[in-house]
Amino acid sequence: RSSQVTEAENIPRSLFKIAKKLRRVHDHVQISLETDMKRVLFAGLLCAILGVKGLPAAESGSVTNIDVPGASGTFPLSINDYGEVVGYCEMEGRIHGFTLKNGTFTILDIPPLPNPVGFVHTIITGINNRGDVVGFFVREQEKVYRSFIYSRGVFTSLEFPGTKDTIARGINDLGDVVGVINQGSFLYSKGTFSRLPVPGGAVGINNKRQIVGYFSDIDSHRAFIYQDGELTMLPAVLGPFSNIPWGINDLGDVVLTGDASSRMVIYSKGRLNAVHIPKSPVFLGGINNAGEVVGVYQSPEGEHGFVGHLKGRDDN
Repeated sequence: RSSQVTEAENIPRSLFKIAKKLRRVHDHVQISLETDMKRVLFAGLLCAILGVKGLPAAESGSVTNIDVPGASGTFPLSINDYGEVVGYCEMEGRIHGFTLKNGTFTILDIPPLPNPVGFVHTIITGINNRGDVVGFFVREQEKVYRSFIYSRGVFTSLEFPGTKDTIARGINDLGDVVGVINQGSFLYSKGTFSRLPVPGGAVGINNKRQIVGYFSDIDSHRAFIYQDGELTMLPAVLGPFSNIPWGINDLGDVVLTGDASSRMVIYSKGRLNAVHIPKSPVFLGGINNAGEVVGVYQSPEGEHGFVGHLKGRDDN
């Protein structure tokens, strides 16, 4: 089965289900869609993360909690170089986008239509250093996934021509946006859409225009970096649901999600390093140029977002 169709059509529903699925923290998420696809973006996300055997460690420094007030779960997905964080949270059965800037949380949802049918769920997936954010939303009764850019208080629609679903995943300081569409990936640059010649889902782009993504087959995932027509495969970590990236910083660092046997790793300067963060994270998301990562950890009270600083990356 085509890996491009798999990623494009399964990413959005897995994101909306993840808030509730995280509470069980057990087997891999498998959501059947209309096309009976069963691979999802966070297939290996719901496992306790303890380290990667045999890999050098990237030790963590301070860890700061991120909990949206009143939310039953907070899920940060991206962080910029100013420490501004975006993601989504769950409140009373609805999914809301949020931003965290200068210690202040702001709920950021797509404005409702005059007579909306069903709830609108919003997820913020990326933020650049100008404070522009990208994300996507779905109206419950519509079942169509639409994307947007939010900049200086204005929402701008982002829909790839001629396709049903558009799921924006990452944005750089140039305003370039990457994401997935039905049967492929896209780049939005200077007001123009183009299809990306990559074998799967594009999930992030840095200021060097390096694009990170991954593709899947029956038993595994492989992450890649695409730049100037060249596709570079990242080293594989053992495990059937490993090698799932979220974003990429300007140093080319990529966080890879693993499964229960392979854990989580950082790809940096051609090497894989084990990620060790206190509080047993179940997910690591974006990474900025300072080595700060966002993620989610499990506690008896539920799921909490956090920001952690990774050391051991030759920072000095």
